[in-house]
Amino acid sequence: MFSKIGIHVIGNLPLGNVVATAGHQRPPVVTLTNCSTAYIVKILQAWPGMTVVVRYTDWPNDLGRFWRLPTQNVLLQSRNEPAINSLGDAARLCEAEQEWLANCHSHGYNAALLTPSVGNFREDYWSTFAPLFSQMRGADRVALHEYWAGKEDIANPWHCGRWRLIPELANVLLVVTECGRDVVEGHGTQGWLKGGISAEQYLSEIAQYSELLAQQDNVLGATLFTVGNDSRWRDYDVSRVWSRICQQADWPEAGPTPDPRPMVPEGVEETLRRMRREMQSIQGGVAVLETELREWIGYIDDVLRHI
Repeated sequence: MFSKIGIHVIGNLPLGNVVATAGHQRPPVVTLTNCSTAYIVKILQAWPGMTVVVRYTDWPNDLGRFWRLPTQNVLLQSRNEPAINSLGDAARLCEAEQEWLANCHSHGYNAALLTPSVGNFREDYWSTFAPLFSQMRGADRVALHEYWAGKEDIANPWHCGRWRLIPELANVLLVVTECGRDVVEGHGTQGWLKGGISAEQYLSEIAQYSELLAQQDNVLGATLFTVGNDSRWRDYDVSRVWSRICQQADWPEAGPTPDPRPMVPEGVEETLRRMRREMQSIQGGVAVLETELREWIGYIDDVLRHI
């Protein structure tokens, strides 16, 4: 049960809220949005062997800033639910994603690509992404969002499991970086809590969706939206059901604890050592300056007292 369900986290949520009840097992995938690199490393160390999808709402142009982040089992997600309304839009998106993929590869990372919203893109758009798919390698995956309006909607293949309708997705690796209850094509509510269903009902729906995922070997898993520090999504908060999923899930055993040392690209180590020497020199100078300033202030105070 829940074998392909992970969690979507927004911000540096206390680690115990995410991993405390998972024991020695670990979910297949977790999506971390707007989390610090230090937090990402802690998650990777808490659940060794798990894949982490990293997303920022405002990515830097230079991925080199993430050199402290381990590259193994990390996917960097580019855009989020891009809107395309024509084949020309699809072609431009394909080019942009190819640039993202090349940038990720140049820094040693794999990528989570495209990330369309539930039901997207149109069937005739997917063939446009063939050049992108041909450049994927290793653990690169196409990311999807899948939501359902209610339990019966999980049977709708366009909302849940749309890889069954898109031939182009049959031969690429996939990951679902958001899933759960939402408004879909005018039906449903914005979040399971607003829908007024019980935790037991929602757990039943999540288990049903997990069974659907388990039928497809090229789907790594899906991360349940969401837990975190963003009040906009309070009606989606799955804290109550996540702790129970952790207790009941049939997940694989966590792997060996990864090497905690950061990955340092060639040439960076010497740069860091030079920067450290310069900083130490400045630090020493500041200490001397502070002593001199104290002496001057004392002298001025003495003068002022005698005026």
